[in-house]
Amino acid sequence: ANVQGDTDEIERIEQEIQKLVASIKDNKETGPLNFMLANYYSGKEQQTLAVEHYLRCIDFFESIDDYWMLADVYAEMSNLYSSLDMFAKAAEAMENRIRIIESHDLGVNKYGAYNRAMWAMYDAKNYNRALYFRDQKEKLVTDQNREDFLADSYSLEGHIFLDQKKFNDAIPLLEKALEISLRLNRLQSDEWEAFRLADCYYQIEDYNKALKFALTSEELLGLGNMRLERNLNLLFAEIYDALGNKNQAYKYLKTHTDLLKKSKEEDVVSLVMRAEVRSVLDRKEKEIDLLEQEQYIKEQENKTQRLWIISIAGAFLSALIVSLILFRNNKNRQRANLILQQQKEKVQETLVALKVTQSQLIQSEKMASLGELTAGIAHEIQNPLNFVNNFSEVNEELLAEMKEELDKGNIEDAKSIANDAIDNQKKINHHGKRADGIVKGMLQHSRSSSGEKELTDINVLTDEYLRLAYHGLRAKDKNFNATLETDFDETIGKVAVVAQDIGRVILNLITNAFYVVKEKKEQNPEGYVPTVTVSTERTKTGVLIKVKDNGNGIPQKVLDKIFQPFFTTKPTGQGTGLGLSLSYDIVKAHGGELKVETKEGEGTEFKMKLPI
Repeated sequence: ANVQGDTDEIERIEQEIQKLVASIKDNKETGPLNFMLANYYSGKEQQTLAVEHYLRCIDFFESIDDYWMLADVYAEMSNLYSSLDMFAKAAEAMENRIRIIESHDLGVNKYGAYNRAMWAMYDAKNYNRALYFRDQKEKLVTDQNREDFLADSYSLEGHIFLDQKKFNDAIPLLEKALEISLRLNRLQSDEWEAFRLADCYYQIEDYNKALKFALTSEELLGLGNMRLERNLNLLFAEIYDALGNKNQAYKYLKTHTDLLKKSKEEDVVSLVMRAEVRSVLDRKEKEIDLLEQEQYIKEQENKTQRLWIISIAGAFLSALIVSLILFRNNKNRQRANLILQQQKEKVQETLVALKVTQSQLIQSEKMASLGELTAGIAHEIQNPLNFVNNFSEVNEELLAEMKEELDKGNIEDAKSIANDAIDNQKKINHHGKRADGIVKGMLQHSRSSSGEKELTDINVLTDEYLRLAYHGLRAKDKNFNATLETDFDETIGKVAVVAQDIGRVILNLITNAFYVVKEKKEQNPEGYVPTVTVSTERTKTGVLIKVKDNGNGIPQKVLDKIFQPFFTTKPTGQGTGLGLSLSYDIVKAHGGELKVETKEGEGTEFKMKLPI
């Protein structure tokens, strides 16, 4: 009961503080209060509220040129972003801090600042910047901190080699760093370096040394380092499994699983970004409030002035003064209305530009998928064209032969040859229409959808895009091969859908499946056979289309983001991040569902449900 009472009291105090901050109009007071609140919320792991208040602090301290506090705010924000695994944002905040420190003589310990920046850049995988800040630290090395610098330098280079899977290069550097860290009693550094060494030895299958350094890391592990504790328990499980000690492997794997449940990891990236947007909106609202306040004060002054003039006058001069005042107010009002109209037009122009950009992005994604189809279409259209050419050549020979028979007077033989020519002509017509259908399908895919549903053979549509996607990838990479498995339910029949849109979804899912099995094949796993399985099934409520691959699977930490616009796991320039987002919207517009099931290291299966 006492604990609950204390909790309620804390929540009540928080609400009172929030009301106090909201009621204060003087920025001189709100800035420091926001900084204290931001640190408070960061300590309570309420990251969204912390970011909101940090952003307000930046606005305030920038307005008064308090560079010392600005540097502190960016340092705290970098720590917060890093705790959320938002390493790019953490690096950006640290770059801002370094820029302020180097531009102003703040008396800050630059050696320590460069050290924090170095590791922030490493976490963001910006190795060049990390090495740059390492070099900046080296310029400040003294006899007192030389060994500390060497430990950090060895550790950084070892971490980079580890990321690059150059384990034999990483090991001697990390061992030097660990030796110095243990000697200098560098907390946290030594436990991570021991863990990295254990990981290196595990990767090169030296399991006894891997176990040795894992035990060292466990011995050095400090309280509260949940991230290292989770990773270490998983590594223990893998090492003991490799050593054949299944009981120990199970024990550590269970501990790892329990820690995962306790950690309550959330996808807070979108919340943080919303906080930044809210900060911008708050800034705009403050500007609007200030304009309204000034306008209100002016109106009150004008009203008082008019009343005063009316009360002391009735003569022509008073009327003239009142007229002049009214005229001036009218001009001010007209100017204010003009400004408001200009702002309205600017917002409308921005909205139109955003809609145009959205349309262009969608069309760009469509053309990207059309590009994926081009090679496959070329392969598909070549087959009927070959038939047309072959039968045309045969007909040419038959007609020449028929002419000879007619010249000889062999009417019956000529008729028989004519019948063969007619049969060939029918085949030419059939394959010509087939090629025509493929071309029309390609043109239809590139045009905007009419949005009208038509009865469509789902099996034929799925099989067509499967072949086109496969031949398209084969045309770009002739060394690529994959096993294609299909299981089409013949009882489905035709379903009312927008064929062009559903085809685009099927193409996107199949193309992604080929991409991931190709990616895994390039890693040369032993005995791996790239396999993509496409199946259809009639259910009680509709049709189920499944696309399954045996690639690397989707990491759990990004699984909730895959349907978000612009999110992609492909390298820069190889994906727009709109494919799955548009696919999700298309299926939803059909009243259906698009779901995903995945296991890391085993593969992924997308399931598209469409109502009948």
